[in-house]
Amino acid sequence: MDFGDILEQWDSMETKKANSKQINRESSQNTQKANPMDIWLRRYGVQDKDANSSEQEKSTLPRGGYKNLPIEGKIDLHGLTKEEAWEALKIFINDSVAKGKRKLLIVHGKGNHRLESQNICPLAETIRLFIETDSRLGASGHPESKQGGKGATWVIIKQKKR
Repeated sequence: MDFGDILEQWDSMETKKANSKQINRESSQNTQKANPMDIWLRRYGVQDKDANSSEQEKSTLPRGGYKNLPIEGKIDLHGLTKEEAWEALKIFINDSVAKGKRKLLIVHGKGNHRLESQNICPLAETIRLFIETDSRLGASGHPESKQGGKGATWVIIKQKKR
């Protein structure tokens, strides 16, 4: 190897160094302008699972939300005791879940036979407690007066995650 070959090798190494410095400068300028969170998201590709499930749920709900879903099942608990109503609800909810129903109406009455000391309708409180303790049930509320008003409660059955 003569001196000319050494100089050529030296020049090629210097050219490579200059090119890599230029690339590093350009990439550092780009990273300074970009949001660090965007860089991280591009690099790791994280997906927001909550956003996807809410988009899916929104697409299955009619405009106006749960209130505008059609009622797919109805049970009337008038005249039953708390214990009888609880058992009837268990059976009704199990059947409704098995059939894939989404919104149910539970008619319990307005409570003409209220507990005088507490001014509470026994069946309405039992229904509320049942809905709160059953993990398959979600949102609930009272329908319009033509469907029972305060004498009835609608409830949404949660859909299983796929």
